[in-house]
Amino acid sequence: MHLQGRDVKPNYTKMSEKVYGHKRHTIGANRVRIPSEYRTFVGDEVYVAPGTDGCFLLVPVSNEDVVLGKYNDSDPLMSEYKEIARYISRKMLKVAIDSQSRMTLSPEIKKLCRGMDSALELEFCGRGNYIEVWPAHVFDRKYGDELDGEELDDLIADLTARLNKG
Repeated sequence: MHLQGRDVKPNYTKMSEKVYGHKRHTIGANRVRIPSEYRTFVGDEVYVAPGTDGCFLLVPVSNEDVVLGKYNDSDPLMSEYKEIARYISRKMLKVAIDSQSRMTLSPEIKKLCRGMDSALELEFCGRGNYIEVWPAHVFDRKYGDELDGEELDDLIADLTARLNKG
């Protein structure tokens, strides 16, 4: 933004509480633009954290407990929870968002998920308190076909049955 002969960086303090939906953006010169719908959600800095199934997470600094919350709040004597929390904590990065709403895809970020080396586009998926970011070709391979209502019902029934067994 240009104001009275000076370059002024917009202040994108976190305003949105939740974020949903999908947007795809092209990678250029090891940078990607944060979709405008998500820009006020992430603010000027964001945590990048390892995700599951081939994605990484963008977590607003004010929501950092979303990533580690269930592991930090669990039984401190359970080594599996401690190991997961240590791994995620070690890999989390705080990344600045530039004045043009871009983040740099550093080598450390590229190591967080499969397929980043060959990715030309990223799929941003709003998940409420955080955003999943997928290499588009990985996302398409995993979720390319939309679920119909019956398939979704089957998935919910299967998950409910597994949860009720435990």
